[in-house]
Amino acid sequence: MNFRPLLLLAALTAVALPAVDAFAGKDKDKSGEAAESKYPEIKTTAVEDFNPAFTKAKTIHDTLQATENNLTKVNTSLAAALKLDQTTSLETALTELKNKAGKKLTVAIEGGRVPKVSAQDAVVPEVQTAIDTLNTSLTDLDKTLQDVEKLVPEVKGLVAEVAAFPGMINPDIFKRNGVAAADIPKVTKQINNNIKAINATPERLAAVTDLTMATFGQVKAAFQ
Repeated sequence: MNFRPLLLLAALTAVALPAVDAFAGKDKDKSGEAAESKYPEIKTTAVEDFNPAFTKAKTIHDTLQATENNLTKVNTSLAAALKLDQTTSLETALTELKNKAGKKLTVAIEGGRVPKVSAQDAVVPEVQTAIDTLNTSLTDLDKTLQDVEKLVPEVKGLVAEVAAFPGMINPDIFKRNGVAAADIPKVTKQINNNIKAINATPERLAAVTDLTMATFGQVKAAFQ
């Protein structure tokens, strides 16, 4: 059993706030209006005191987003190669690949965790393209996951750093940073959105890691 994801999750949740759903976008509420994302976009604000942390957080979230994009790409690129609908699940796409290839496909593990699918005999071009596409997307996913895994200490430090920010939001900090009275509500909202996104980062990182490892495991199981 690979305990690395479990150790990673334990390290992160030592500083984590209550869990936030991974890959949360702007869902619709009962009125049909778009609900606020659980991962608000992180932006710098007119309060320069906070911006070093916000800039660091934005870079971290960009790295997480790259891995999330590659997770999606595993599905969509394989579906496209097999001429399936883009909403096709990975499970269905892998089954379709197996059916088209007969019993010619095997899987090996590279780098200790990344599945690599290969054909033991000649296959039709469409199947070979699908195999190559799947292997490329899994390799790309692993590369971005490696970047994510390096962020664990930085994320812990960042969450600890912003824990003090709510208590620092007061008239004096706005005055010192030259924020006009009319702009205070808008600036305050962005600061709070940034803090919310940063506090969700440990769970987001752990979720990305778990989903990536689950994807590797799903591909491996499909061709064993």
